[in-house]
This record gives sequence, structure tokens and C-alpha cells, in this order.
Amino acid sequence: MADTAILLFAFGANEEIRSNQVLLKEALRCSKVNGVGTIFSQKAILTETNYWDENGKYYRVELFDQPDPSKHPPTLRIARWAIFLAALDFRYERLIVIAADPHIDRCMRDSLYVLSQLRATHYANIKIEPWVNAGEYTDQDWFCADSTQLRTRTRVAWNKRESLLMKTPMWLYATMAG
Repeated sequence: MADTAILLFAFGANEEIRSNQVLLKEALRCSKVNGVGTIFSQKAILTETNYWDENGKYYRVELFDQPDPSKHPPTLRIARWAIFLAALDFRYERLIVIAADPHIDRCMRDSLYVLSQLRATHYANIKIEPWVNAGEYTDQDWFCADSTQLRTRTRVAWNKRESLLMKTPMWLYATMAG
């Protein structure tokens, strides 16, 4: 039987900041709706490979290896890692991408790009879709002054960088992201 997994992108660095707590809450909500037991994530949200929610439900967590926590990995690199792991496992047919509202477009673009690259050279029967939280969150939930990632502290700082990244041709962006 094919499974669904969650690809959970952090927004800012530090697991205690509000944005990452909101993202974890959404991942748990998505899991309940879709029967998900595996979460691909970053240590900025989850730090252990085994996670139990408040009701005792167990989640298998695959954590992105980030040797230097002060160097924030590119979204494309995280997507590549998770999608390759899911494809190699062969049991996943669906990945649900969860990201902060200001970040979801790039997370989806990068994830779909990785999937297209993977399909060009390997068998990958995975569907990627976004988790839509119906806009119930505001900028106050996403942009946190206590984030150690400067670009996620304010909407202005985020938009400056994000607009450039979204306009960059994918071949160049993929080269820069490594």
C-alpha cells in the first residue's frame, strides 16, 4: 500500500520561534486529515527522529543533516534530499508540502523542479501537493524578530530576497543552491 509523507519546511531558524511552532501544528493537523506517519523536516522544527504528539501518536521523522546550524540550507537542497529519499523508499506516492504562506510558492516550485529532474533519470511515481491552511495565519505568525535567520524577521527583508529568487532562471538558481 502506498503512503503519504509530509515535507515540512522551516521558516526561520530556531525550533521555539512562533513560525516553526505554527508549521509543526499544521503538520500534525495535516497528518490527522491524511493519515500521515512520516515527516521529512529540518532541525529548526523537529530535533528527534521519533516524535509523539500529545495524543501519543507516533511519527517517523527524517531530519535533514545540517552540520552547521548557522548556515541555512537552500529550499531546493532540502526538497532534493526529501524527494530523493521518498523516491528511493518506493512506498510513498504522495508528498504534502507544508511551508509558511510567504514561502510556499518557492517550496512548491523547487519541489516540482526536483521531481521533474528525478523523473528524467529515474522512476518516480510521486505526486507533490501543497497543504493549504486557508490563510488563517498573518504576518505576525510568520515573521519573528527572534529568528536567527535575518531574512525571516520582517516581510520587507523577506520580499527583497524572495522576489530575486523567484525571478532567477531555474538553471541558475539550481546552480547557486548546489
